[in-house]
Amino acid sequence: MATGGQFTLEKWGQLRLVAGGQFDWIFQYIDKNGKMVISNEYDKIWDEKEGLISVCKGGKCGLIDKTGRQLIPFIYDKFLLFREGLSTVKINGKYGYIDTTGKLVIPCEYESALFFSEGLAQVSINRKDGFIDKTGKLVILPRFGTSSSYKFNEGLFPVREYTDTSQPYCGVIDQNGKLIIPFKYEGIGDFKEGLATADLDGKSGVIDKDGNEITPFIYKEIGQFYEGVVRAKLNGKWGF
Repeated sequence: MATGGQFTLEKWGQLRLVAGGQFDWIFQYIDKNGKMVISNEYDKIWDEKEGLISVCKGGKCGLIDKTGRQLIPFIYDKFLLFREGLSTVKINGKYGYIDTTGKLVIPCEYESALFFSEGLAQVSINRKDGFIDKTGKLVILPRFGTSSSYKFNEGLFPVREYTDTSQPYCGVIDQNGKLIIPFKYEGIGDFKEGLATADLDGKSGVIDKDGNEITPFIYKEIGQFYEGVVRAKLNGKWGF
């Protein structure tokens, strides 16, 4: 029995209603008058992106438009949101990419795959992460461990060194795979406005694109920069 609910306003004027409890979920889209515009037959609905909606039912995933019309059949085990005209799909335990027509443009041959950002996507081969372009060409060879990031921002991507140690450190590469900031941090966030948060010796601080440490590493937690300001937690209190 459904015990809670959430409304999400979509940019094209419809609402996604999610109601669910411990054992069941109901997903449906309604318009501003409360009329159902997409039926509640789906097990899962992702937010609309680029005019397309990824949905799952019966353990398989496909694609519909905002009217509920099926665009891509339900044949995939996993279906992520479209980014830059391509979407990650999973079939038979491997990941690849389709375009908005449903054509498989990059074969399902990766152990994992993230969505495209700034023309590149992170993929995993033999448990190491590298990067491909939209033709499927491997432009940065797999040599990194699993990263906490999932996209390029401002031409940079935080990566982890590939190591058997329990605590691999993070650094930053550019779109050519060059290590711009060495592996020394416990974690690095995405760059925004030329700055990123980083963790060192259990504390947080801020670095710039050259690896300069802009603030001391004394904070318990730091948020994301917005218009030159960031929230930070010190001695149990938050400030900017």
